[in-house]
Amino acid sequence: MKNLVNTENRSVLQSWVHELPFMQQSVLITACRGPDTLPKDHVAKLVCRWLRRCFMLSAFEGRVINTPDDPGGGSFTGPSVAPCETVERIGLLKVLAVDYLRRVDEMPHHFQLHILHAAEILGYHHPDRWIRDWWNWFYVELAHDMHLVPELQEEMDLRLSDQKATWEAREHAPAAQPPESREAPQVVGRKHLTVYVEPQYGDERFCVDQDNPDKQDGTRNPGRLGVRYCDARQAAVMIEHWLKEQNEQGAAPET
Repeated sequence: MKNLVNTENRSVLQSWVHELPFMQQSVLITACRGPDTLPKDHVAKLVCRWLRRCFMLSAFEGRVINTPDDPGGGSFTGPSVAPCETVERIGLLKVLAVDYLRRVDEMPHHFQLHILHAAEILGYHHPDRWIRDWWNWFYVELAHDMHLVPELQEEMDLRLSDQKATWEAREHAPAAQPPESREAPQVVGRKHLTVYVEPQYGDERFCVDQDNPDKQDGTRNPGRLGVRYCDARQAAVMIEHWLKEQNEQGAAPET
């Protein structure tokens, strides 16, 4: 019987990926499956091949292929653009990205989110500067196409840091437990309004977050739906409106 224990610790992942948290490695791995129902020459599968090349080894060659036009790689990690000069690669990849965005409605939304999250990791952590910059640009384009604010690297690294507490702090719809085990927090009436000043967000550094009512044990119950403002006066108007609303309801809010 064949020995299933890999004594050489070989991996299809490139060596730099091993330094990432397990959660980030998992995001990359789950993004390598192409979208179902689409033909092999669809732009989504071309982007997927380039993504695989950026964090996996090519099985046939047993090495890293770090250009999108190298003819190797078979169909799984094959080329995404035609053979070209070095100075043409970024331009051809951007043409590929624009075509992808124009045809994004043809793709399963689930696949699209896998690509977005993997692009974010590659755009922040790939060791080759030009590859990292391209994926970061593509991630920002994908986020803006969905009317989202791109996540900062510090936020992503905290969310995907293999720490349960930091993951749950960003999880809006817990999926770890079966529905019957999810107990809704008991409302005891007291609410809070939290104001954050976060310089890393630049102009939108003021964040006003309305917490949910306290839990039965008296602990805070963060709302996690904070609204960002560019001006302290705008934030103050929101606070004034909230306090007025609470007073009309007879509550005794705390800030």
